[in-house]
Amino acid sequence: AVAVSDAEVEAVRGAIARAREFDAELYDPANLAAAKAGLDKGLAARTADPAAARAALADAKAAADLAYENSIVLGAEDLGRRMEESRQRLLAAQADQWLPEEYESAVGGIAESTDLYGRADYAGARARAYQALKDMADLSSRLDERLRWVRMLRSDTEQLMAEAEATDAYAVVPAQKDKVAALYTKGVEDWQAFRLDDAEESFGAAREAARDTLRLAREARSGQSAIAQQKAEELKAKAEAALKEAAGLTVANDEGEVVV
Repeated sequence: AVAVSDAEVEAVRGAIARAREFDAELYDPANLAAAKAGLDKGLAARTADPAAARAALADAKAAADLAYENSIVLGAEDLGRRMEESRQRLLAAQADQWLPEEYESAVGGIAESTDLYGRADYAGARARAYQALKDMADLSSRLDERLRWVRMLRSDTEQLMAEAEATDAYAVVPAQKDKVAALYTKGVEDWQAFRLDDAEESFGAAREAARDTLRLAREARSGQSAIAQQKAEELKAKAEAALKEAAGLTVANDEGEVVV
């Protein structure tokens, strides 16, 4: 019998490697295991019984090819499901309204991957699917962080505004009240209209204006306190001077006698 060639063995190994590349361990482990067992059987009989070895290798390649084909189908279904779940998470976070351009770019990979699968470019389709999953995950994380930041700016502003009301700061610097209120209202309007950049800017400016309100009020009150203290000290000094002057005066009674 003709000896089993290296090319015949490598063909089976290549088929197994191709199946493994498309995650046959996950999607079709039974056929992948059968292919590996067939390869081992063929190698064991390669010298002693080339015919049996060739038959075992043929069975191994058939099992590897089937594992590959099954993994293509199941992998496409799995990646499609995962991409759709990622898209739904973005929609739940309203990413299509907060960051519409970035959303369209991130989810665009879904259709592109599907198209590549349809053209039998399985490697390209899978690579595009993984990239789409990464793009959508990155967008989700980035949006969550930005929304958290803008919410914090809004919360900080509301707390500072409440503090200004509680300490009557607006009574000291009344012009600040309208300024803070206008910026805060603009932030709310931007937020409700899904203008994320504008909302961040408006709430950020409102927070700074609210901080300025408290600072200006403290400075004004500190200045008023210093003036009041200075006036009190001046009055005290005048009183003391008057007492000293009075102590140095002599007073005479009707009989011309000096009395203190």
